[in-house]
Amino acid sequence: MDVLQALERLGGAGRSGELTHTSRRALLRAVERGEVVRPARGVFALPRCDRDHLAAVLVDGALTCASAARAHGLELLEPPGAPHVRCPRGSRLTHPRAVVHRRRPAGARVVDVLTAVLDCARCLSLPEAVAVCDSALRRGLLDADDLAAPVGRLHRADPRARLVAHADARSDSLLESIVRVELRERGLRVELELQVAHDEVGRVDLLVDGWLVVELDGYAFHADRAAFRLDRRRGVELARQGRVVLRSTYEDVLRRREWLVDAVVDVLAAGRPPFAA
Repeated sequence: MDVLQALERLGGAGRSGELTHTSRRALLRAVERGEVVRPARGVFALPRCDRDHLAAVLVDGALTCASAARAHGLELLEPPGAPHVRCPRGSRLTHPRAVVHRRRPAGARVVDVLTAVLDCARCLSLPEAVAVCDSALRRGLLDADDLAAPVGRLHRADPRARLVAHADARSDSLLESIVRVELRERGLRVELELQVAHDEVGRVDLLVDGWLVVELDGYAFHADRAAFRLDRRRGVELARQGRVVLRSTYEDVLRRREWLVDAVVDVLAAGRPPFAA
């Protein structure tokens, strides 16, 4: 088999033991021509190989945590700063620019979705890990039974058990998942959605304590005038129904999350305004 085709089939990089249908002579010639690079002994890669995949090959392991979540197309608040890979506990292979987890090997270069989600619970903050899990549930890559089985024997304080306790397939966005968990961890009563009868409102993001609506606006918010008009009408209708609305943005969730949660707590502490009672 052609060397370049063989590496393409492996995702852009592989160990010599995986390139069984390609002769070593052909591999070395490809390296001499600059078509293939040799980043470590026994490892061959295409020059444009994805850095995460290459890291997994270099430690002879598999992408996991946020790196695997990204490979599976799950939503992340931020991409991982370094590849996260898992490899056998007894392995001596390492990578200077990767986070290496010594855990049971996966048998593939990317762990399955469930393993990726549960590993996120150990590396990401609880809200961000739940957001990854909600993304998998929302896309139908996992269901409640998938989550229940592996955590049944875990202590409730285990981060994986806490993740499953917070996960909810009804979550509509990454921002909603993160803020929902942050507020519930503060002991607040948060309803995931409010579906009111009036057509002008429809679904809101989060309802706290039965009267405070928290709306979280992503990048595409108010992309056109029609969306802008609809949002203003929804605000008027929510006020008519006696609800107070707090709006926040992606940047607030990313950079000022504690401030946002404190603001919600302070508004609740001040009590429901007379006009909204």
